[in-house]
Amino acid sequence: MDKNMGMSIEAGILGHWDSADREVEKRTLRTRAMLVLSNREQLEGRTYFIASSGMGVVAPLNLPQGCKCEVHFRLPLMEHGSVPIRLHARVHHSILSAQQGGFLIGLDFTEAHADVLHAIKRYMTG
Repeated sequence: MDKNMGMSIEAGILGHWDSADREVEKRTLRTRAMLVLSNREQLEGRTYFIASSGMGVVAPLNLPQGCKCEVHFRLPLMEHGSVPIRLHARVHHSILSAQQGGFLIGLDFTEAHADVLHAIKRYMTG
């Protein structure tokens, strides 16, 4: 992929959300999100946390492991208010959470524009 258009992220390189990777730095992120599935079905949810290589989203449906989707949400940044984020991800896991009122879906980022990755990094360090 063209460097100026974005970059691909290999989930295996950046890690997964299993118990062995609990050291991955995550930051709480509570905002509305839209998951757009490969069949173009839209699934409303809410973000739970974000990390440099993925995020957690709570949604009303159980998505299968490996399911690819686009994720749309707004990322709050002090200097810009909030910025729209759009990236591609793959479902790593989906667990029913009574506490969260839906399925807690762990997503690995697979493709994101360089500006998006920079915004996530700023959010993580801010």
